[in-house]
Amino acid sequence: MHASLPRYFLIKFLLLCCVALLSGCAQTTLSDPKAISYAIAAHPSSKLARYIAPELQEHPNQTGFYPLANGKDAFIARLAIIQSAEHSIDAQYYIFRDDLTSTVISMYLYQAAERGVRVRLLLDDMQSRNDEDMANIAAHPNIEVRLFNPFKQRNVRSIGLVSDFDRLNRRMHNKSLTVDGIFSIAGGRNIGDEYFSADSSVEFGDFDLLMVGDIVSPIATQFDVYWNNDAAIPIEHLQGQGNKIPHDELAQWYSEQHQNIATSEYFYTLASLPIIEKLKTQKIPFYWAMLNCITIYHPSYQRRVKKTH
Repeated sequence: MHASLPRYFLIKFLLLCCVALLSGCAQTTLSDPKAISYAIAAHPSSKLARYIAPELQEHPNQTGFYPLANGKDAFIARLAIIQSAEHSIDAQYYIFRDDLTSTVISMYLYQAAERGVRVRLLLDDMQSRNDEDMANIAAHPNIEVRLFNPFKQRNVRSIGLVSDFDRLNRRMHNKSLTVDGIFSIAGGRNIGDEYFSADSSVEFGDFDLLMVGDIVSPIATQFDVYWNNDAAIPIEHLQGQGNKIPHDELAQWYSEQHQNIATSEYFYTLASLPIIEKLKTQKIPFYWAMLNCITIYHPSYQRRVKKTH
């Protein structure tokens, strides 16, 4: 009995140290003031507005839906509207991988910012990412990156998982992409190879909708609700101001990605997709319907706002 006392006191000492460490982590504040911003209204003269104008004129006050049941179609649709962006891109995702398809989407987003497009990217903080890299991306004058409900302990995230269960259990699972206030893609897909049929070992059976018309404004409103919520923290509040990516590094990155595209069997298979011809010829077969009720879920998960038309 007496021989076990030192071990007992050692365990007690270690537990007290852990409590002290966890308490210290919980004192970090994420409440610094941040800029409030809202979706940019659609410009009638924009490329995407002109593209879809004939369809909208034929279906006033309606919403057009095009199912993206195929992962490759879902990937191409995202690239197409991002590449056509002239004013704004708002994207929010629970998961944004660091793989082939996500890197290409990141390249398209950055190129859009280089064209003068405002890019707002809202990501959940459950997936571990490099804060410094995100801060450097956000250093671009046209890019903002925010993390939803980020863990206070950045270096040892496992401590945050243990010490901050309320934060662990309150995540943002939204998945939407809205471009120029004209087109939105929303549904079940995150950003990663397994969502876009690019991973031969696994593929998620998921579903998205490419949408135009009355539905786009409520989707943009929901993005703003999350973006401006207290739980959405600018990456610079966590990491500090980043450094804008030097031009030579950026050029090298573009070159590497184009090389990956040129040598990828996946991208070779994309070239023959029927959706590409449909996009080029403005023959996407949208399904049209009236928008009767949209439910907007507030980030607090405690209330919801219903809009009827």
